[in-house]
Amino acid sequence: MASPATGMSLTEESRKATRRVHKISDAVVLSKLLVVLAGGPGLYGRAIACFWPVYASLEAKVAAHATHPALAPVAAAYDRLARAPAIASDLAALLGADWRAAAAAEAAANPAVGAYLAHLEALEAEDPALLLGYCYGLHFVSLFGPLGKRIRGALGLAADAPGVAMYALPDSGGALRALRAAVDAGGEALSAGQRARVIEETVSMYRLNNRVVSGFAPGLKAYLLAPFAAAAALPPWAAAGAVATVGAIAAIVWMRAAAASPSG
Repeated sequence: MASPATGMSLTEESRKATRRVHKISDAVVLSKLLVVLAGGPGLYGRAIACFWPVYASLEAKVAAHATHPALAPVAAAYDRLARAPAIASDLAALLGADWRAAAAAEAAANPAVGAYLAHLEALEAEDPALLLGYCYGLHFVSLFGPLGKRIRGALGLAADAPGVAMYALPDSGGALRALRAAVDAGGEALSAGQRARVIEETVSMYRLNNRVVSGFAPGLKAYLLAPFAAAAALPPWAAAGAVATVGAIAAIVWMRAAAASPSG
């Protein structure tokens, strides 16, 4: 149902409000993803470990409030679309038997993860309906099936090898439509004030995601190898710009490392 004030659904309003920050997020995430893929499966596992507790927290909170009018449609959709279990299986495949300890170490090393989790806790305490601002955007990327195929190829994983279950959902297009419909249905239960706050939180989601991504440190070697990963992970039209961006970041990282080294 569309908002009487705007004539748009909740996801349409959110998409309009997040247009600028979404573009920034695409650049931040894409450049770091190429660096991570250059480091191989282990580094990729460490990177997604930073987001596993975020997905797990959000999905658990939605389940805990499954009877809330704004969250009930999403809770029903998450019965099929929840990604935390899939990410956990990826971490077990990529990081080994001690993946929980490794994931906890990555989260502890990245202050943005703790800040993200604390923010979700605060929203739940204030008004669980505000979590709706995270329920579509956070899952959009993980339900985009073609990305999983490109990541698998860039990591050199066999077609039947584990490690990208996060993206392995049959009919990913249908899944996205179902989740969007669930979020829009939840939006119908919001007051005008709640709706405005949820849209504000959708903007905050991108900013929090960016901080987690920026806070992950893959190491200089991965930055130097990143241009080669671009060719495998991206279509030609996107690879050139990504290589230039990553190359500039690599130069900055190298100069900082050189400046920090003791003079010989």
